[in-house]
Amino acid sequence: MDHCDHCFRPRIHSHSGSPTTRPKKEKDSFLQFQNKLKVGDFIVMASGIFGEIVAIEETKYKIAIDHQTIIEVMPGSIVGIDRAKQDALK
Repeated sequence: MDHCDHCFRPRIHSHSGSPTTRPKKEKDSFLQFQNKLKVGDFIVMASGIFGEIVAIEETKYKIAIDHQTIIEVMPGSIVGIDRAKQDALK
């Protein structure tokens, strides 16, 4: 594995303090995915929580994770569609 010359950590970090960014192609693909999300979609978050989008606001989504619990999340925390749940409702 290639290591950083300054701190000997694997060369996957940035010395500017900011996290490394996704490659442009991957970032564009992720933005397209986010732009297609809509109310009623069943999603998976990076934390492993499953839920349904019940509202989309400018800087956050409201996600129902059961009948009485709605959480607010940042758009970037949604990483996938719950295909099993989506397909079951068709």
